[in-house]
Amino acid sequence: MRILNVLAQLPMKTGSGVYFSNLIEETTKQGHENVIIYGVQEPYQIELPGMHYPVQFSQPHLPFPIAGMSDVMPYESTVYSEMTDAMIDQELEAFRDQLEQVKQNEQIDIVITHHLFFLSALVREIFSKVPVVAFCHGTDLRQIERYPRFKQRLRAIHDLDLILTVSPNETEKIADWFDYPRDQIQLVGGGFNQGLFNRDYPTPPKSPLKVMYTGKMAQAKGVYELAKTFPIVKQTLGDVEYHLIGNTNAKEQETLQTLAGNSPDFHIYDAVDQATMADCLKKAHVFVLPSYYEALGLSAIEAMAMGKYCVTSEIEGLKRELGETVNHSGLIQYTELPRIYNLDQPVAEDIPAYVDRLAKNILIQLEKVRRSETVKDDIFEWIDQKSWRQLAKRIEGLLMLQLEQSK
Repeated sequence: MRILNVLAQLPMKTGSGVYFSNLIEETTKQGHENVIIYGVQEPYQIELPGMHYPVQFSQPHLPFPIAGMSDVMPYESTVYSEMTDAMIDQELEAFRDQLEQVKQNEQIDIVITHHLFFLSALVREIFSKVPVVAFCHGTDLRQIERYPRFKQRLRAIHDLDLILTVSPNETEKIADWFDYPRDQIQLVGGGFNQGLFNRDYPTPPKSPLKVMYTGKMAQAKGVYELAKTFPIVKQTLGDVEYHLIGNTNAKEQETLQTLAGNSPDFHIYDAVDQATMADCLKKAHVFVLPSYYEALGLSAIEAMAMGKYCVTSEIEGLKRELGETVNHSGLIQYTELPRIYNLDQPVAEDIPAYVDRLAKNILIQLEKVRRSETVKDDIFEWIDQKSWRQLAKRIEGLLMLQLEQSK
């Protein structure tokens, strides 16, 4: 197959960007050819196999940063809800130019587009005679739910040939909002890069015990509550360090450090790439994902693939993806969320109890490390089924079937 892959964002730094990149890597290994359209801006350079048709942001013809599907992105970005109609039109025209170039210059068999949003609707309109398959990553639906006016630009979503989801929570919304056939929505879940996230490395020393978070440094990710757990955990165990990886500004760093008691054992680093994240995980003992909203929580699966004990919030998509075997193995501890409004905002009076629950679960997992507890190999064999190699095989089958049905 010759596949056109389309993403409005950077093919890195975020869950959907990593998903986009890993899928291209794996389909290339399968022997398929990839053509790639994506958003990019200085200082980033994209290294992926295939023919590239980048859309350059923050330059005279598109004079603003990449629009992020989340309001807080790990790089300079434009917030969709703050964009004028003229800005949205300008963004779409820039992508239209590249889409038309591809249509004219490349022989495309099937299109994969990411997010049920403006660009995917445009892709459907331009590529009307080849199958178009779209991935829903959850953040797209969150934007639409918060800002229903966006739906006016999304009528062509109804005409997509197939929609693939990473979380089971998305099916009903897609079917209802876009009047889309349920039998054309397939749950595929997420996958981790088995080349980076595996257990093929030396066991780190137990002193100090290291807790790690990686992701956006946003309130919706629960990072401020994670910082508040540090003094509690530190007072109980003593020899503990926290390592948070994600881009922040000086004010956010100061707030986080203050919440953590300004301890020299509380560290914050800028995000780099997945390889760096994997290297940091090798040195850690417990991974924490305290987010108030996640479609899947793939970073927790990546950490578990490396043998790390995990603490997460109650992420329904993650629980369903892992299944009962892993959920009850002790490898992961789920933390009851506070009451939530506006999809990812905690009720203020519930936050202290959430911090206490989170700290308790972190202590439970750290104690397992101190006692040298182990998890049965069959648990990790189960997790390995969530690798990108396995996921890409399933997706390839769905693409081949879609291609056959279109003939």
